[in-house]
Amino acid sequence: MSAEPPYTCPLTLVPPEEPVTTPCGHTFERAALEMHRTVTLARRMATLEDLAARGRPAEDPGTRCPLCREPLGDQDLAYDVECFGLRVNTAMRDMVEGWEQLRQQVEAMAHRLAAALAAPAAAEQARVE
Repeated sequence: MSAEPPYTCPLTLVPPEEPVTTPCGHTFERAALEMHRTVTLARRMATLEDLAARGRPAEDPGTRCPLCREPLGDQDLAYDVECFGLRVNTAMRDMVEGWEQLRQQVEAMAHRLAAALAAPAAAEQARVE
């Protein structure tokens, strides 16, 4: 078994607890995508205000996928991922949870095996002394 998780969020670099998949097919941790959106929105608003203050026209491109830059469809400017129409990818979540459970089981078996192998060596060491 590989020690690597089957999937990690490209924003957090850890397995997602609440994975959401964008319309373009990329999967992120829900909280990370919400943070990306909040930061992007703040930057966008500052840029639009700056352009307006300079008398320059500005188009609001909306929030885009952090990987491929496809629009995520957030014209209503709500602050949560629900406005994207995204739901938790339960298959991905279950896969990540299953991997974590399997990893913990293998780790526990490895500890038990190490203890079982160490016991005869410790008994032999005590007998020799």
